[in-house]
Amino acid sequence: MWRCLFLLLPWAMAAGTLEVEVRGSEIWLIADGQPRELTHDGKPKQGAPLSPSRDRVAYVEVCTEQCTPSIVIVDLEGHRVRSLQPRIGAVSPAGPCASVDAITWASDGAIGTDCHINPSLGEYVKTDIATGRNTRDLLGYGFTRSPNGKMVAHVGWIPHFAPPYAQSNYLQMDQTTFIRCPEV
Repeated sequence: MWRCLFLLLPWAMAAGTLEVEVRGSEIWLIADGQPRELTHDGKPKQGAPLSPSRDRVAYVEVCTEQCTPSIVIVDLEGHRVRSLQPRIGAVSPAGPCASVDAITWASDGAIGTDCHINPSLGEYVKTDIATGRNTRDLLGYGFTRSPNGKMVAHVGWIPHFAPPYAQSNYLQMDQTTFIRCPEV
């Protein structure tokens, strides 16, 4: 057993701690407590999750004028690897996500985006990084990935002007309805 621990010790020491923060309008990487600025463009940003493989950072480049937000992926040196615009498609009209509430890494090859549609409706869009195509669209709000990353829990979509029996919140896992949630 001790032999195994000695084999793992160099790997654990090399792994260190990595955190990412948005400070002002820039992305910062904090490696073992030492901060380093990854971006230097002065453009407003939000969200900055580290990829599952811990080798890239995704963030939302927020629009300040007439445009749609982009998701930018940089490596740990701050070099831009990819930029993409998630597209909503489950509601009409389909098009670029005009307002991003949050982003997550759905896997090393995909980004999950919580697109704001209106105060009672959002769309979770999973976008393949390599192709830019949607691989999942879910309607509702409160999108949360499962610990294993395979499912997304969320409150289901309540259509405007729905009859009273259909105006209760309910929990969904992907497209499956599980329970009705009490009103809060």
